[in-house]
Amino acid sequence: MTNSHIDWNNKDHFHAVDDFMARRSGALISYSNLEQSLCACMAYFGDMSDEAAGIIFYRITNARTMMDVLDKLKKLRIGRRYAVYWHSITKALKLLSETRNQIVHWTSATVLKKEESVGFRVVLRPPNYWSWDEGTPELSSKELEDFSDRCHFLKESVDQLILGAAGVLKGDERDAWLDICQRALAYPNQPEPPQSQKSTKQQRQRPSSRT
Repeated sequence: MTNSHIDWNNKDHFHAVDDFMARRSGALISYSNLEQSLCACMAYFGDMSDEAAGIIFYRITNARTMMDVLDKLKKLRIGRRYAVYWHSITKALKLLSETRNQIVHWTSATVLKKEESVGFRVVLRPPNYWSWDEGTPELSSKELEDFSDRCHFLKESVDQLILGAAGVLKGDERDAWLDICQRALAYPNQPEPPQSQKSTKQQRQRPSSRT
């Protein structure tokens, strides 16, 4: 791959990079907002104050550990109620946390469009750019936007779980929530993996050329 046709001083390039960085920032803000709801979830399931939950929650740096703690606290507080709904939330969170790590740690790159001899696209790629080739996984602007949408949806789902389980919702609103929480999330809880995850999986499955 060559960048010989990219005009680095072209204003379109600067605008594209600025737009991509804004989407990257927006994606991380969306995940941070989701974490706020998960912290509130810990406060409710653990029957503790928001302040106490925050002290514990934000000391847990591993997403898998955090979900394991929340799952155990949920079982202590409400048992097996809403198990299918909760399980779909945890599955969605696993995918989002993996993508979040890529958004944080990968580096931005301007590369030629694969299908054209001219033009470019801005993407995220693994930071070891010395090993980039045609099969290098990447995250596009569209995938960042989709990530933000999924974070927002999951945040709303967690908020509704807390409000419903705590008995805050009343009347028709509670009846509607009770119907929703008896099944998995309506939004795909196992979305099509980003191109980065698919490429990585394909690389793992690719037989070695070594003899």
